[in-house]
Amino acid sequence: MPTALPTPRIATRPTTGGRRPREGASVKIARIETVRVDVPLPGEGFRPAWGPGLLQRTWSNVLVKVFTDAGIVGYAAGHSFVSHIERSVAPYMIGRDPFALEYHHQVLTNAGGPFFIDIALWDIIGKACGQPLYKLFGGHRTRVKAYAATCEVGTPERRAEDALRYLAEGFTALKLRLHNWTLAE
Repeated sequence: MPTALPTPRIATRPTTGGRRPREGASVKIARIETVRVDVPLPGEGFRPAWGPGLLQRTWSNVLVKVFTDAGIVGYAAGHSFVSHIERSVAPYMIGRDPFALEYHHQVLTNAGGPFFIDIALWDIIGKACGQPLYKLFGGHRTRVKAYAATCEVGTPERRAEDALRYLAEGFTALKLRLHNWTLAE
C-alpha cells in the first residue's frame, strides 16, 4: 500500500472552457514562495463549527508570495499544503500572465485548488494598475465595516458572552455560528 498520494498534475488548459491567455504579456510570474505559519492557540484551543469533534490547538495557514518579473509581489494566505503549491501550482504559474485570472482559476479548480492564489493575483493586478481593489471591483466605498466572527458552536450563554465581549472591543456587527450538531443543542 502506498504511503503517500501521488502529486496531482495540473492540466495545461482547462477542460471547462476558457481561452488561453495571450502571449507576450507585459508582466509575468517569476517565482512563488511559501511560508507555513503555525500559531499556538491559547487555552485548550477551539472546536471549529465545521469540524464536529475536532479540537484545534494551532491555527495553521500557508502564506504565499507571488513575485513578478516587474518586481511586483502579491500576497495571499489560505489552507493548503506547501508541497502541493511548490510541486504543482508554482510550476504551472511560473511564466504566466497574472492578469489571466479566469483562465488560472479554471485550471486550478480542475486540479483541486488552491483557490486563494487568486488573492495574490488580484494583489498584483491592483499594484500594477496603481488602483485599490475596491475600484477594480467596481465599488465606490473606501471603507468597509468590520465585524467579529465566531468559529465555534456554543451555548446561548456563550454566544451572549461573545457578543458582549466583541461589543466592548468596539465591534458593532457579529457573525454567529447558529447551527448545532444535535437537536438537544
